[in-house]
Amino acid sequence: GGGGGGGGVATWNGLPQGAAWSEVGELAGQVARKLEVELGTLGADARSLVQHGDEQAARDLTRSLFLRSVDMAAGLAAHLRRTAQDLATQAERHLKSATLALADSSGSGNGNGGSAGVSMSPGVAGGTGAGGPRDGGNSWAEAEALEALDLAARAMDGALVVARVARGMRDCAGLQALLVTDTPGLQRSLGASSGADRISIEQLHAAFIVTDNDGDGVLDALEACEAVESVLACGHLLELDPEALPSVTLAEFSLAATAILEPPFEPRLALGECLDAVFLGAHRAWAKQAAKTHKIALKAEVSAWLASAERAGSPGGPAQEATWRAEHGSWVSADDPTPTEDGASGTSGGASGGEGMEKAPGSGAPGEGGAGSGLAAPASVSAPLHRFLFAAAADFKRVASPADAVPDPASGKPHNVGGGGGGATVSWQLRRLLVGECLDALATVYHEASLELASMDGCAEAAVLQLLADAHFLKAWAQHAAKLAKEKENAAALALAAAGST
Repeated sequence: GGGGGGGGVATWNGLPQGAAWSEVGELAGQVARKLEVELGTLGADARSLVQHGDEQAARDLTRSLFLRSVDMAAGLAAHLRRTAQDLATQAERHLKSATLALADSSGSGNGNGGSAGVSMSPGVAGGTGAGGPRDGGNSWAEAEALEALDLAARAMDGALVVARVARGMRDCAGLQALLVTDTPGLQRSLGASSGADRISIEQLHAAFIVTDNDGDGVLDALEACEAVESVLACGHLLELDPEALPSVTLAEFSLAATAILEPPFEPRLALGECLDAVFLGAHRAWAKQAAKTHKIALKAEVSAWLASAERAGSPGGPAQEATWRAEHGSWVSADDPTPTEDGASGTSGGASGGEGMEKAPGSGAPGEGGAGSGLAAPASVSAPLHRFLFAAAADFKRVASPADAVPDPASGKPHNVGGGGGGATVSWQLRRLLVGECLDALATVYHEASLELASMDGCAEAAVLQLLADAHFLKAWAQHAAKLAKEKENAAALALAAAGST
């Protein structure tokens, strides 16, 4: 819900008790179907009035109903956008509070970055490895951070519900039917005004861009009217209700300005762009929050991980190095490429993974009398990176709907949410958003880790190899993601070109 007149702040108290996130799509669909029924009733009443009036009255009524429907659609899209943005802003504010609280926890706690036992998964209130914040001087700060993370997750869930409602509105047949301009009576009534009273969509877009001084893609309603009036001859005919449209995007502005636009202009397509923007905007904010939330935990874990590696790299001999390997991940060696928990040599032999590695004298595991076990190499990415990836995957599974994997044949534009061209489904779009944000977060954390590593007096050799393995994995992942995105874009462009040629 939001305050009246666009001046209120959206609030969200979470899903109903016991409701699973998978039910959100159905709840949003119920809202869409309810509106569709109401719009169908309104359309039936309008047709009845047209049948009992004269021809001119019928045209005037048809035009009036159409323009009021356009205004309603623009106001609906703008309201959904503002509500989703308000909730996403609240989530961002709570996430910043959690970051500050964890910084306090790190400064006053046990020196391991405040990460011990704390679960950073959004939507899990009070999640800790031991059932609650651990005892110590930083327990209060950790409790505050967990509460802030829970509030951030709740606010973001609200934004995602709004996004799902927008997605339902996009497929609302009743709403779409009210915005169709190809009926003869409506064409004649809309064509009655022409010349200086009508402008092209390109002129309207140019006026909007000229007025958008800060380049954020949003204009104040009154500012937009004044600017268009000074730029366009028919700007005085454009009336935007500042209560319903306190701010407008380019697509919303185009929709609201239908009365002064030259044909051909399809307001239903403009509405689709508005609702797609709401959907993607909310999920873009979700992806950022999910990546930042898991980045907080990853950063603390990597810092603690490097601190232990620094201690293992201090004077103490190969035994200390092997002990660190035994406590961190699985490893392969020259004489046994089979992954083990401690990196000690085995008896299976083989060539994969350990070929060409020279034995390191005295690098055997504790208790082996200093016999060389071969240079150990990581068998997989590090445990902190594993946890980050699984947490991000769980986030995606939590918000994605099975229907998101179905291509949308109604959309032919490659940038649309359900762009059927090239198979760019909603699920793929959401995954691309999350992958991009996760890669950015990981790049930041590992860059900071490399700087921290460079400032150390000593470090376990195995830790350096593990960081290199993580870096190679992330580089390959980023290259694959970029290649896949390029292939999808090319496929969508080809599908759109094929549709245009037919």
